This record gives sequence, C-alpha cells and structure tokens, in this order.
Amino acid sequence: MKDIITWILLIQTIGLIFFPVCHALFNKLPDKGYSISKILSLIFLTYLAWLINSIQWIGFSQISLISLLIILVITQLLFINKLHFRKSWDWIKSNLYFICIVEMIFSASFLLCCFFISQNPNIQFTEQPMDFMILNSLLTSQHFPPTDLWFSNSNLNYYYFGHLLIATISKIATTPASISYNLGLSLICGIVTIGFYGLTYNALQLAKTSVVKCRIYSLLAPVILLGLGNQVGLLELLRSLHLYTPIMYNWIGIPSLSIISSSPSRLLPTIDGWWWNATRVINTIDINGKSLDYTITEFPLFSLVIRDLHSHLLSLPIIVIGLFLSLQILQNTPFKAKYLNRFNILALILTSIVISVSFMTNPWNFPVLLISLFGAYFLSYSLSNPDTVLRNIISSIVSISILIVLSMILTLPFFLHYQSNHNTIGLVTTINTRYAHMFLINGLWIMISLPFIIFHIFLIQKHNIKKLEVQQLFILLLCLIPYLIWIIAILISNEIVNPWTVIVNKSYLTLPLSTIGGLTLYIIVKQTSCQRPNYLLLFTLSLFFISYMTLAATELFYIKDIFGNRMNTMFKFYYQVWIYLGIGSSLVVFSLLLILEKTNISKRSILLVCSLCMLTLGIIGPAYYSLALLGTHEFISLKDMNIDGTSFISYENPTEMAAITWLTQQKPANIVETYGTDYSSAGRISSLSGNSTILAWPGHQIQWRANQSEILRLTMEINTIYESTDYALTHALIKKHAIKYIYIGNRELKSHALIKLSKFNDLYSLAYSNNGISIYDTEIYYDSSQ
Repeated sequence: MKDIITWILLIQTIGLIFFPVCHALFNKLPDKGYSISKILSLIFLTYLAWLINSIQWIGFSQISLISLLIILVITQLLFINKLHFRKSWDWIKSNLYFICIVEMIFSASFLLCCFFISQNPNIQFTEQPMDFMILNSLLTSQHFPPTDLWFSNSNLNYYYFGHLLIATISKIATTPASISYNLGLSLICGIVTIGFYGLTYNALQLAKTSVVKCRIYSLLAPVILLGLGNQVGLLELLRSLHLYTPIMYNWIGIPSLSIISSSPSRLLPTIDGWWWNATRVINTIDINGKSLDYTITEFPLFSLVIRDLHSHLLSLPIIVIGLFLSLQILQNTPFKAKYLNRFNILALILTSIVISVSFMTNPWNFPVLLISLFGAYFLSYSLSNPDTVLRNIISSIVSISILIVLSMILTLPFFLHYQSNHNTIGLVTTINTRYAHMFLINGLWIMISLPFIIFHIFLIQKHNIKKLEVQQLFILLLCLIPYLIWIIAILISNEIVNPWTVIVNKSYLTLPLSTIGGLTLYIIVKQTSCQRPNYLLLFTLSLFFISYMTLAATELFYIKDIFGNRMNTMFKFYYQVWIYLGIGSSLVVFSLLLILEKTNISKRSILLVCSLCMLTLGIIGPAYYSLALLGTHEFISLKDMNIDGTSFISYENPTEMAAITWLTQQKPANIVETYGTDYSSAGRISSLSGNSTILAWPGHQIQWRANQSEILRLTMEINTIYESTDYALTHALIKKHAIKYIYIGNRELKSHALIKLSKFNDLYSLAYSNNGISIYDTEIYYDSSQ
C-alpha cells in the first residue's frame, strides 16, 4: 500500500510542478492541459533524462532524476514570466471543482486497476516476462541504450520509451521492478482515463456546452473506451445459451468460437479463456482448414486484463496527447513569422518532443499522429483563410515538415542504435476482411458514426444540391487515391495471376470505407467555409475520417515483418482506430443529447426512441463482454492480495527465488542460463536478477534483430556450454561471452540431458549451491549494466 500511495503522490507532484508549461502549451483549451499534465510532465522529465544518459553524461539513478527535476523547475521559473505563473495559479483557484473531479477519477481508476491486478499480480504468462525484462533492463542500466538482459553484450533493439516512463517513476520512488511493473499498468490506466475525460470535456466546452453537463457527459468516454469489449461478446452470450448454431459458426468462421454442447446452458461463459476469442477475429480459412490471414485485434480492456506492459498499451497516453495537440492547433492562430515568440518556440519544441517520444514508444502510431496533426494544421489554416486551399495545404505541409525534422533530430540518439525490421510496405492481395468480422470488431462505433455522417450529408444536400456535385466528386476521388495507387501496384506486379479479379474482390470493402471517408471529408470541407464553424463537429468528423481511411488502408497495404503477413499491421492500426472511433462516437452521443434538448417534444420522443434502440442493439455485445469478465472472475480475500509480480515464485519455487536473490546481491555481470520457447519461464533468472544472459527467447530475438542464423548459432553455443565434454571449447565460449556465472537449475537439467556437473566442478569454483541449484563463478567479469 505504501508503494501505491507513493506513486500517486509522486505523479501528482510532477504534474503540478509542470502545470504552468502545460497551461502555456494548451492555452486555447478550457482545461489548459491539466488532464494530461501528469503524463506530459513525466514525458518531458523522462526525455531529458534519456537524452543526457544517451550521451553518457550522468547515470540513470534516483539522484540524477531528482537533480533534473530541480533543474527543470529552475528553468521553468526563468523561462516563464510571473504573469503567466499568476494566470496558471488563477486558473487553478477558479477551477478547483474540475481539478477535484479529475483527481478523483485518476485516483479511483488507479486504485481500481491496482485492486484487480492484486487478484493475480503474477508476471508469468504471454509477453509479461519479456516486458518485465525490458523494464528491468532499463532499471539496471546506467546509460542508454539499455543492455538487453536476454541478449548479452548487446543493446536492447526495441522501442522502449514507454517502459522508460515507468522506470523513471520507479527510480525516483525506489520501487522494486516486480512492483513497478504492476503499478505501471495502473498508472497507464489512471492517466488514460483522465486523458479521455479531459479530451471530451474540452471538445464539449468548445461547443459552448454548460460546465455542469460537460463534467457529467465527459465521464462516458473513458467508460466506453476502457470498459467495453467488442461484438464478439454477443456471440459468447449466444454460445453460453446454446443459441450459437452450426450455421452461425460456419458463416462467421472464427475457429476458436466453437459450439458448446457438453455443458448446461448458462448466462455466463464456462470455458476457460473465452475472453481471448474477441481479439482473434479477422481471419481467412482455406478449404483445408489452414489460416491464411491470422490477425490480432486487441482493445484497451483486453490489454488491461492480460496485463502485458507492451508498447501498444504504453502508447495510449501519447495518442491522447496527440489528440490534445490537434484540438489545440485547431483552435490556434495559424503560425506566422511575426508570432515567433518564446511561447511559440516552446510549443514547437514540446510538440516535437511528443512526436519523438511517440516514435520511441510505438513507431506504429507515428503515421496516424502525423496525419492528425497535419489535418489540424490544415483545418486551422482553412478556418482562417477558407478561399486559399492550395496555400493552406502548402502551409500545413511546411508546418508538419518542421515538426518532423525537429523530432528526427530529437530522436537521433535512438536512431543511432535502433535497427528496424519493418522497412518495406507490402500489398494485401487475395486476402480481404469480411463485413461480419469488421462489424464484430467495430460494430458499436459503426452503428454510431455512420448514421451521424449520413445525417450531416442530408443536412448539406437539403440546402444546396447542384452546386456541390463537382466538389463532392473531387473529394471522393481524393479519398480513393490509396486504392488507385494499390491498383497500379497490382497491375505492374508480376506476382498476381488474375489481377482484375483481385482488384474487383478488393473493392467490396475498400470502396465503402473510402466512400465513408470521402463523405466525412466533404462535411469537414463544408464546415470550414461556415462563418461560425462547429469545432465539436469538426473534431468529431476528423476522428471518423482518419479512422475509416486507416481501415481502408489496412485492406490495401501492410508493413512487412518477419511474419510475412498483415497481423501486426492490423493489430497496431486497429488499436488506434478503436481509440479514434471510440472518442468520436462518445462525442456523437453528446451531440445527440444536445440536439434532444433543442427539439420539440414529439420529435424528441421519436429521435430518443430510435437512438436508444440503436445504442441498445450496439452495446449488448460489448457490455456483456465486460460484465462476463466480472461475473466469471474468482475474487480472492483481501489478505491474499498483493501487487508484487514475482511473489508467486517464492511460493512455487522458493529455492529458485533464493538463487535469484543471491545473484542480485552480487556485482552485475553476465550469466548463462538455458534458453527456451517464447512465452515460457526461460530467461527468468536474468530478467529478475538484472544480469544479462546469452539468449532467452530465440523467437523474439529473431523478430527484433532479423538475424536468424546468429540466434541459431547462440542456441548451439549454449548447448555446447552445458553439454560438451570438451573443457577447452566450453571455456572458450565462456570467455567469448564474458560469462561470470553459470546457472544450473531445473530448467537446465531438463533441457540438457547430457549436462555434466563434473566438468563445471573441474573448471570453476562453486559459488552457490542450494537444493539442486548450482551457480559457478568463472572469475571472468563484464559489467552488464554498462
């Protein structure tokens, strides 16, 4: 409990210290950036610490971070004048009620997440061990890039900045890594919750909505974005009630959603792991039952349930900050040279840092973030000068180009060490997403956004129908450009046997998605020419436009990786679309409530009934998923709850935990332990002790480094170290990898049947022995923390 309170107070303090900067950066927004001041302040502190440690000026420690915090406070005092501090203080005094609401929401969501995590805090399954390794790599490294604990003598070749945010708080609070992992998940939950709340609050306030209604209505966004599942929940309900028929199973085509007939009909699911099925929806199965298009389609609630401290979850706060920046730019005066004052320079630098951090946290977010910022610049210029479209486009390109160049410079220390394995773009050819699968994932958002878009098209067409035909056609063609580029690429490709058949099949979903995007863009363009533009409508439609065009793009292109398919492309971009469509849909609901207030009783009743019917139909499946999670959860007693992710090892394997504790008490050095399959307990000794091993999860290292031959060679060398009877060869490999400690435990004995303890007894001294675990000291030293 002490660690929980420490983290809450620490993040509150950091957020308050840097609020004047947030106030300056988001001066056009009603909440002045207070809702994201915590994460934004943490980002600035972490970025500066990362930059200084990347050039190895100082080490990554509690003292250095506190010193940087003090330096930043002093710099802030020198940079921002007293008048602005007074404005920030005056805003705080006049918005205490709003601040209390935000803090209560943050604390409640943080503590609620801690409560559920404490039911099962174990860092044990899926990619949890790997994410813990990344976190501990950062915590045990003195400088950056950090050492890869699962690939000794090498840097971590992964985008790790999101983990570094958690490591920064952990260092300052001196919290053990095993606790910091789970508190980091809770922190992300709390920060994202108030981020969604603040974003919708700002959008509603800009629409001149009353403060009281804004405070109440804005609660809906975090609830539906973080608290709901997708439409697979409805199928799970039908399965549990035995209403899921063979016809439905064959038509939907999701292998994991098998028919249940062996158990009695129940309201709640009875099959273990049923909640996993909602994230493995889009697929194409051939006549032999082989998967042709295996994809991942996670959503935030699932990410919090599965507890992987992975880049897509860690990047959620940065996605929210990007939307805050877009809303701020939309409200701001277009940039001009005469406005180049210190506050504009500050905004330019801080925005560039956010873009830089976004790339280092999750590069997959980079394109969508840039498109969002470009769209915000274009709308800002268009609202100021609606008749100069070409100039507005050029000005927007210049603005975003400046940000890109600055962010690349700010990211340079990361680029120097990071080698990406996703360098080319592939064409999605014969694989197509089915309408049913698309609806199962985004059904609720589609049921809200599509009628909203069509309604506003009818409103425009009602006033003037002939004059707009050319403009409509041009905008539609503009949104078809990705599809046209794809068609050209298909036609010039020599790999496609029947290109026109592929092109026609691709049009079934891509054309409707592009058309929806075109209609949305058309409404946006018409809004920019209004004398009194509706900022709430513009922001909402912009979210829908980016979402539908992103969905269309994933049907055409994918980013090539080691898997050779679009699995990761769908995963990373659908995750962002969920956020964009979810926020946009929540704003639609708010808009609907505002419209209902202004209509007469008869029309209001009809509109209310229709809306409630639509929302009820759309929300049954997502809501059931959430309720079923609660209903099937087996709660434990308060005395058994804890937040330590590695405490289970002390109960299940105390001997192993004792060996890990002994290693942590030694000076950091390279060790060797056996490798294993991905998602296994292999690598546990190195990740928990903070000492690098030669190799732990070969599959993930191949994903990160794309050097399969080297990884296979390392597996052979580990086999040789443990199994070879050649003393000279064994010692040569130990020297090659600078191994100080040789670990031999249950995993090693099971994996290497030919292991000879006598060899190690002859070569090295036995440094530690306890109930079947032996650790040999080679007296070869390499500081793995450097």
